[in-house]
Parts: sequence; structure tokens; C-alpha cells
Amino acid sequence: HVRREVAYHDSRLDLELTDDAGGRLYSFRTLRPITPPYFEDFSQLNTNWLSLSGSIADMPSQLQWSFGVPNNGRETNSHTGTNAWGNNLNGLAIDTASTDLVSPAIGLYGGNTATLRFWHSYDFTEASPTLDLVAAAVMISTNNGDSWAVLQQYTDSNAGWEEEELDLTPYVGRVIRVAWHYELFSTDAAPRPGWLVDDVSFEITNVWENAVLVSSIVTCDTKATCVCSGTR
Repeated sequence: HVRREVAYHDSRLDLELTDDAGGRLYSFRTLRPITPPYFEDFSQLNTNWLSLSGSIADMPSQLQWSFGVPNNGRETNSHTGTNAWGNNLNGLAIDTASTDLVSPAIGLYGGNTATLRFWHSYDFTEASPTLDLVAAAVMISTNNGDSWAVLQQYTDSNAGWEEEELDLTPYVGRVIRVAWHYELFSTDAAPRPGWLVDDVSFEITNVWENAVLVSSIVTCDTKATCVCSGTR
């Protein structure tokens, strides 16, 4: 449980108000972080995943990540099953976008090596002869989204559904969220396939460093004299 005092602004009266529930602080139930191994094939909508949208130069995003069957002019199927997440699932003509697909909180506990894997298909190629600015990256947060760091950036396009693997080992022992972030600013609205994501997994394992592997062979002659030889 998280206990908080609720504060809000009443624009009608121009007052800053607080409410401590009559001396009893509010109590909210929050979901526990998921501990790997965690695999999501998106066969159905998982409400632990968040789709967020923002604005660029005071212009609201014309789309946001959505869940369903791809039909973006590039893919008509998800990687497995039927559904996937896409930032332009139907390949609409757009010129402004700022949107994030955010994972649930993941607790990277129980090992010393962590890995994020997912399948994606993307096309960020320019569609305007004058101005076409696209930014696409997988981001990571260790403070529940207050700040983000770039894990990997993407440009141009890939050949279709392909698997991506990113190292999360520097974040072992922490609770993280991962976001697939996409931004577009263009002078021309044009159909854009955008980014599709499917089959996401978080894994954590123990890898022992400086381990010595010893193998040996014991041979004996007819007089029961045995010789041991080996390598390491």
C-alpha cells in the first residue's frame, strides 16, 4: 500500500486544495513488480502495458500505440498469433506523433545477467521531400518513468519481423520499466507503417565468471593400473 495526501487545483475558485481524508491518509494498492522470466505474446490485451501520447511543438500527437491486428501497409500479421502493438497499426497518413508503449514494472532480481528480447517490424524512412524528422528508441527508467535513458535507437527500416536482444545487466537488482518511444514531425502528412512490437520477454540468469571446466579420462590396463588424464 502507498499512503498519500491528495492535492489538487480548483480552477473555478483558483484555489490550491488538499484532502487528507479527515486525518486518515489515503491508501492505494499498487501492483508488485513482475520478476522474470516474463514473456508476453500479446494473444490478448494485457492492461499492465501503457500506451501514452504527448505533443511536439504544442501540436498533439495524431496517434498513439494501439493493440490489434496489423494492417499498416507493410505487415498484415503479428509475429505470432493475431495481435501486436503498433504506433500506427493501420498505416494512417500523419505528420505529427509522440507516443510511448510502456512495459509493466519489472524487478530484475535473482541473477546477475538480464536480457530483453522482442520481435519488431519498422519503417521510419522519410515520406516528405521537405522536412521529415523521426526519432525511435527503446528507453529504460529506474524511477517509474520520472526519467528515461536510451537503450537502443533505430533508423530507416528493417526487412520485416526480426528479433532484437538488448542487455539489461547494468540494471540488475533494480525495478525498471521499458518504453518503445516514437516521435515524428513533418511538413507533409503521408501514410507511415511505423513500428510494430510483438513477443516481448525479460530474462534473468546467473552466469559464473572464471569457472573452470574439468574433464578427465581414466584408463586402466590389465594389471589394474589406472592413469587419469584430463584438460581444463
